[in-house]
Amino acid sequence: MTAKCFPLLAGFLTLCVAASPQKPRPAPTPSANAFVAARDFLAQGNLARALETTLVGLKSAPSSVEGYDLLGISYLQQRDYDEAQRAFEHALSLNPRSAAMHNKLANCFAPQQKMELAEKEYRTTLGIEPGDPVANCNLGVVLLEKGRPQGAIPYLRKLVPPDLPTAVNLIRSYLRAHQTEAGLAYASRTSEKGCFTTRSAPIPT
Repeated sequence: MTAKCFPLLAGFLTLCVAASPQKPRPAPTPSANAFVAARDFLAQGNLARALETTLVGLKSAPSSVEGYDLLGISYLQQRDYDEAQRAFEHALSLNPRSAAMHNKLANCFAPQQKMELAEKEYRTTLGIEPGDPVANCNLGVVLLEKGRPQGAIPYLRKLVPPDLPTAVNLIRSYLRAHQTEAGLAYASRTSEKGCFTTRSAPIPT
């Protein structure tokens, strides 16, 4: 058995892990091939083909969490929230502890202004993965939209560095919570550092 070393954090730290001897990889199953193709279609924006290919994969792998995840994403991007909800709920019936599925289920509720349900699912996500940046960000947005800016602030602050929409929402939260001085200071500090990332906007639809 040999060891392979992988650099971490641009060379500041290197971790060594034991590497097992290479074994022949099994041939991909038809469902695996279908799901890979579906992801490619999603990346290309071809939602109809992504949906069609995912359904083909699910015929041979009806208990695949990945398959129902892809199905939900396909419907979500088409703004068919009811079908997306059903897909993510089915995925959760197969894997109830999936933070990603709870997060995506919340993303079905938020665009429909079902904020109580969205908040519940984002909090469930954070109960499983407290550091999830998307769930923290989106929960902050939901709380802000529900008129609870003070509660939104700690969640929005967890996205470091922030993307531009998150920074704007955090400033709005400070101002609505009557913390004007903190909001202006944050705006000045963030703009001076130019530390915005290119993450997608909160609550993707």
